[in-house]
Amino acid sequence: MSTKTKHLTILFIISFLTHFLFLTYPQEVVFDEVHFGKFVTYYFTHNFYFDIHPPLGKLIIAFFAYLLGYQPKSEIKFDHIGEPVPKEVLFTLRFAPALFGVLFIILIYKLILLFGFSERTAFFGGLIFAFENGILIQSKFIFLDIFLIFFGFLALYFFFSSQKERGLKSFLLFLLSSIFATFAFSIKWTGLTFFLLIVGSFYVISVFKTPFWKFFLKLVIFLSVSFLIYFLIFWIHFSLLNYSGPGDPFMSQRFQKSLMGNKIEKEVKPLSILGKFIELNWVMLKHNLHFEASHPYSSKWYQWPFMIKPIWYWSKKIDNKMGNIYFLGNFTIWILVLFAIFKSLMLIFKKSSPKDILWPVVFTLIGYFTNLISFIFVTRICFLYHYLPALCFGMLNFIFLSEKTLKSKTKIFLLILIIINFFLFSPVTYGFLIPQK
Repeated sequence: MSTKTKHLTILFIISFLTHFLFLTYPQEVVFDEVHFGKFVTYYFTHNFYFDIHPPLGKLIIAFFAYLLGYQPKSEIKFDHIGEPVPKEVLFTLRFAPALFGVLFIILIYKLILLFGFSERTAFFGGLIFAFENGILIQSKFIFLDIFLIFFGFLALYFFFSSQKERGLKSFLLFLLSSIFATFAFSIKWTGLTFFLLIVGSFYVISVFKTPFWKFFLKLVIFLSVSFLIYFLIFWIHFSLLNYSGPGDPFMSQRFQKSLMGNKIEKEVKPLSILGKFIELNWVMLKHNLHFEASHPYSSKWYQWPFMIKPIWYWSKKIDNKMGNIYFLGNFTIWILVLFAIFKSLMLIFKKSSPKDILWPVVFTLIGYFTNLISFIFVTRICFLYHYLPALCFGMLNFIFLSEKTLKSKTKIFLLILIIINFFLFSPVTYGFLIPQK
């Protein structure tokens, strides 16, 4: 067995255990599962719903739930946090996020290798990602963030892979990067940052390597494929939600008229698929821009790197025992990310900086700040988990720096601290019941 195979096997086992152990615990609705559990169920009842996010994340959960035999039950409403849900239902609905959480760790290992770093550094990096509490908690419940992050980094993986190839293979890899960048954008519109990173990267690369006409042609292909994929996702969405439902009041009469079981007057003309696509995206945009709800655990982008205002997801008291789930990251990792970002900024202006890590470091810096600062322009309420894409770039930044700046003993020491921190905070990651004094 090669070293690479051993590394991947260990990473798979660790990430599989952390994600799938206790997957059906707590056996109750947790935080935003009140929304996404409900939305996924509508794909089985075919009732139209409205959400401020594009539909791909919910469609993925519904697809895997269908494969696992999920059947909606009238008594399960997903109405409130703490609502009891049977284990078999939770397993089918939480399966897809957990699976993508496992696959994400493998992807990170491959991505680090792609950037030219050693197998040892890739393994070190994979372990750090595997023991990050925040990433874990967002990928073991019925949430969407792990899909956004996975497809975003998968798009980057295929894009940079395409730069190492020529001819048809390079073009096919580039095409895959276009598809997966669109997938990220089709989970949440914040996935646009990955989209822009790819466009920006191949623009910079084209300045030095290819004529402008080739860049322009690639840009046209990229945008055309992206629009087609994005539209097809909504086509599937509309095909499954063909009955009148709770989302009707958000839409025009012509939109509602296109749904079976509607109560709109006969003379109203229904919208076409393209008309529905345009209207729904416009309504989503308006609600994202003018969403004025408040929440006690909402926070601002400049608070996130310091883990200010963690989110309370769930609580339960049984006799003298208390269980809580909080969105909290691994403190050791988050502190290391801040130090790495500061070190990287210094490294850029240092003439003696190692050239073989300078480009990856600069790229991860751009990814970090793009995903963080973009939230300056988001007016609706945001939460600490919106920091995760930026955090992932920050973690890669630290990992890239570590190959040249940290000795093996230091890495082992930091890894031990990370694992200790992971287990110390695992009770509020998993919601274990703890005796109260």
